[in-house]
Amino acid sequence: MMRTLISTILLISLFSCSESQEIQFRSMVIHTLQPQVLHEWYAEHLGFEPVHKQSLLRDDFTIHFKSPEELMADAPDYRHGFFKIGFLTDEFDDLFESLQRGQVEFLGDIFKDNNLSRRSFLIKDPDGNRIQFFETKEQRGLQPYFLALLTPSIGEAEKWYQMRFPVTKTHNLDLREKKIYIRLLEGEDFAIEIIENNDRVSPRTLGPGFHQFEIGGIGTPFEKDKDGNNIISNL
Repeated sequence: MMRTLISTILLISLFSCSESQEIQFRSMVIHTLQPQVLHEWYAEHLGFEPVHKQSLLRDDFTIHFKSPEELMADAPDYRHGFFKIGFLTDEFDDLFESLQRGQVEFLGDIFKDNNLSRRSFLIKDPDGNRIQFFETKEQRGLQPYFLALLTPSIGEAEKWYQMRFPVTKTHNLDLREKKIYIRLLEGEDFAIEIIENNDRVSPRTLGPGFHQFEIGGIGTPFEKDKDGNNIISNL
C-alpha cells in the first residue's frame, strides 16, 4: 500500500509539473539582404533595443539578423517553412495607431480571431515578412505567441507538433473547396498555424520567411521539426 501511495504522489507531482510548463520564445533569426534596414525598422516601430550591430532585444526576446554572406553560408541548411510570427500585446490599439503613423505596410484592418478569441491585425516588415499582433488584457509588453509554417504533409506536421508541444486544442480550418488545408494548434501561452504547401499557398506567395526560432519550456530537446525547419528546443 505504501508503494502504491508513493507512486501515486510521484505521478501527481509529474503531472502538475507538466501542466505548469510555460513555453518561452527566446530568439529568432532573420536572413536578409538588408540587415541594417531591418535592424532600424524593428527598433523604431516595435521598440526593440540594440544589443549588437546585428541583434535586438525586447522583453527577453532576441532578434538576430544575418547578412548576405551568412545567408550563403547557411543556404544548404535553409528550409522555408516559418512565414509568420505573432506577438501578444497589452497596448494593442496604441500599437496599431503608432504603426499607422509610421506608414508601415498593413495586411487589412483589425479583425476578431474567433478561434483564439482575440482581436488581431497583420503587418509586413521591409523584407515582406509577416508579423501578426494579438490583443491581451494581461500586462505582457510584447510577447512572442504565434508561429505559422508551411509543410508538404499537414497530417505529419500536425502530429509532430502535438507530440512535442502542450497543445490543449486543435482547430481544423480547412478550405476544402480551395484545396487549402490548415490546422491551428492552441496551447495555454502559444499558438501554431500549419498550412499544407500547394500552388495557392507557397513560399512564392507568402514572402521570404524566418530562418530559425529558439524556444524554451518544451521539456524535449530538438533542433529541427519533421520538415527540417530550424526550431530549437532548449531545456
